[in-house]
Amino acid sequence: GGKQKGELIIEAGEPGVGKSWWAHQDALYTAIGTPSKKIPSTPVFLWSGEMSRKQVYRRFFDMMGVQKRKLLSGKMHEEDWDSFTDAKALIMNSPIYVSDIPLELKNLRGLLEREIGEHGIEQAVFDYDWLITSPGQNEIEQSQNTSRALKQLAREFYEIFKSGK
Repeated sequence: GGKQKGELIIEAGEPGVGKSWWAHQDALYTAIGTPSKKIPSTPVFLWSGEMSRKQVYRRFFDMMGVQKRKLLSGKMHEEDWDSFTDAKALIMNSPIYVSDIPLELKNLRGLLEREIGEHGIEQAVFDYDWLITSPGQNEIEQSQNTSRALKQLAREFYEIFKSGK
């Protein structure tokens, strides 16, 4: 059944295996939807602690077939500009909201409440949780506190969605 509302999914793996790429790709394509398969677009919030907002959008363009090297160098041919224009229209008209602000665990609830209120988000992606400032004596405690808080928020917001409030 794929992703389910109210669930927390944590991706883990060695550095450089594509966790962020996959998370960003999932966020983008969830926001875009797939009209041909009757999959509607879903409002998504993506927080990036590693990449700037600008870098995330460049990655989105790359995912949509606009070669990053050409985009950065400006050495684009007519067909590259056509691809860029099409990708830009699709991305900018989709309900994806990207933030790169520094994030503390104590501010997470307020951030999500604001994003739900302003944009109706139904999926939130945090890339990655160790970059959320969290209390704890060491990285393990900090990561446990962040995971626990994210899980609790996922459950609470799911209950709110379910009740229609």
